Amino acid sequence: MTSNSGCATGSPATSNSLTMTVQASVIASVSISSTATTICPGTPVTFTATPTNGGTTPTYQWQLNGVNVGTNSNTFTSSTLNDADAVTCILTSNLSCATGSPATSNSLTMTVQTSVIASVSISATATTICPGTPVTFTATPTNGGTIPTYQWQVNGVNAGTNSNTFTSSTLNDADAVTCILTSNSGCASPASAVSPTVLMIIITATVDAGLDVTIISGTSTTLTGVATAGSTFIWAPFASLTCDTCAVTIATPLTTTTYFLTATEGACSVSDTVTVFVDIACGELFVPTGFSPNGDNENDVLKVYGNCITNLDLLIFDRWGEKVFESTDITIGWDGTYKGKKLDDAVFVYYLHATVNGVKVKKHGNISIVK
Repeated sequence: MTSNSGCATGSPATSNSLTMTVQASVIASVSISSTATTICPGTPVTFTATPTNGGTTPTYQWQLNGVNVGTNSNTFTSSTLNDADAVTCILTSNLSCATGSPATSNSLTMTVQTSVIASVSISATATTICPGTPVTFTATPTNGGTIPTYQWQVNGVNAGTNSNTFTSSTLNDADAVTCILTSNSGCASPASAVSPTVLMIIITATVDAGLDVTIISGTSTTLTGVATAGSTFIWAPFASLTCDTCAVTIATPLTTTTYFLTATEGACSVSDTVTVFVDIACGELFVPTGFSPNGDNENDVLKVYGNCITNLDLLIFDRWGEKVFESTDITIGWDGTYKGKKLDDAVFVYYLHATVNGVKVKKHGNISIVK
């Protein structure tokens, strides 16, 4: 500067220097991400904005299908999204040299899957069975997902394993079988379902052949079978019965016999037994008072007669007291000989010791040989 004052000094004078800083221009931008883009209805989703050159205090405007939503925040959360909704974010940078501000983010399009209802039904190989019959139940899921879980129950008590089948051979009449399905399908609502109940019917056939009985040989007894109503009957062995398919039959066994009574109701059969003990009439021991060993095959041998003999000792003596015969075998009689010679007509004395039906018996008397 040049002064026009006549007394000015230092003229001309130079000012202070200002150094200019020219910042480079930057481009503001923003990208968004989300916790999920494929969801079930009502699932909350959080979107997050990541700014580039946003400055120290950028502002955010979220938009849903072009309509402003949310707050001035780098995140936005919603649980009311619909299928095909498009979410974006507008960033306004506070950098002075930022270009492209406000900037719009990429768009995230939502896929909202339709809600499904999980259910399960069960079937059984049979529902009317005999006791102890194994039954297999099979579960058929609907909307169970890729790896559903199964909990079987019998009368409300957990049973079986995590399988779509369950087998049991210990079911009782009126047992109720169900299956609880838990779906792993993301949009199943509700995720758990209980099957309809399968009610078991157990045919509990019963049979009673009666009490054991003892009869005398040659007589009969009545056998009375009792079974569940509607049952059919079969007795075995049937040779000594008057009817093998009747509930009531007459038995005439020659020896002690055990009879089996089988009652059948539907497909189920049960059996019971009854024993008829045959008591052979023992009677008394009989020793003839004489015999005629003359070789005419009539009354040639003296024998002891009687039933139920278990032990025998027969001794015969002549009138001088000499033993001429002895036997412990009821099948062997005396043919009237002694030391291989036939004896003459005479009177002899016998002594008999025997056990008859468990009772010891002693007898003695005279025997005559009459030819």
